[in-house]
Amino acid sequence: MDRHPLAFDASPEALHRALGAAVEEVAGSIKPRATVACVVPSYNEAETIASVLDALLVQTRLPDVIHVVVNNTTDETVEIAGHYAGQHVLDRPEGTQLVEIYVHDIGENPDKKVGALNYGFFLAEGCDYIIGVDGDTTPEPTAIKDLVDEIMSDDRIGGISAIYSIDDSALPTATAKFLTAGQRAQFAAFNMQNLLRGRNMAVLGGQFSIFSTQALRDVMTLTHQRAPWVKDSEVEDSLLSLQIKSAGYLTKISATARAHVGGMNTLRALDAQQVKWNFGAIELMWPGQRGDTKGQPFHPNLRLRWFEHLSMVLNIITRGMFFSLLLASLSIDAFVFSPWWLIP
Repeated sequence: MDRHPLAFDASPEALHRALGAAVEEVAGSIKPRATVACVVPSYNEAETIASVLDALLVQTRLPDVIHVVVNNTTDETVEIAGHYAGQHVLDRPEGTQLVEIYVHDIGENPDKKVGALNYGFFLAEGCDYIIGVDGDTTPEPTAIKDLVDEIMSDDRIGGISAIYSIDDSALPTATAKFLTAGQRAQFAAFNMQNLLRGRNMAVLGGQFSIFSTQALRDVMTLTHQRAPWVKDSEVEDSLLSLQIKSAGYLTKISATARAHVGGMNTLRALDAQQVKWNFGAIELMWPGQRGDTKGQPFHPNLRLRWFEHLSMVLNIITRGMFFSLLLASLSIDAFVFSPWWLIP
């Protein structure tokens, strides 16, 4: 008897094979959801911690867990953050998402921010990715989704920094507005230089950056460290960025993720920050007074640092030559004023 052309094999073996093939096809098309933890080291952040957590809770892609690690605080940071502790179930276009917030008060900690970051790392080590968030940084609503999508697109990436801008809202004085304008220009120039260098980021800033947990483990193995962040340098994020690069991973700046960071509103605070950054950079470029800091003058991540410091030296020399020429011209009555000099 001839078989009808629309007939099919209904035997149990054939149905089992067909069902298995269909399950494999569906499973292959489903991408696993990466687990993401946010670690928020906080020190006297009572004025900003609520806005930071609010910004994390309105993300289009919520993290799976948020660890607020409070250290050496003398204000109400713990009490304010404690109001957010617990589970938050929120509806998003992709579906219902759940995030759980934990608040940890670790008391007095001699390692300060480094100790808080490492405390958070060991709490979140089971996640695929860890995002470090400063206690005064507010990300844009799509920042986490953008960072996760970018780092998952290439297994060679060890970390990605967001594009930073100084928050210029609610500035108390004219001096603060003036200083903030200068800091915004500084951050914009730094971001542009890294974006134009193939998005290769010299420093994965601690303000808002995502790290591959595997990359951090590899750094610990290669450097024989007990934790990813160490206090061998004044700039712990720069040192970790160098170590991630040396471990064979890429360090990038995001093309789309943005975050607003707190600025320095007083001249003393800005001076202290700039001195710390410059001293730490010099220490990484060449061995400083600490014997445990390995100088790496030719590390790829330090090329931009060399450019910055050589430009600073050139500016100092130019100004010194100008004043020397001015004094020499005054001494022989050859000084002639030109209005063009008033143009900055």
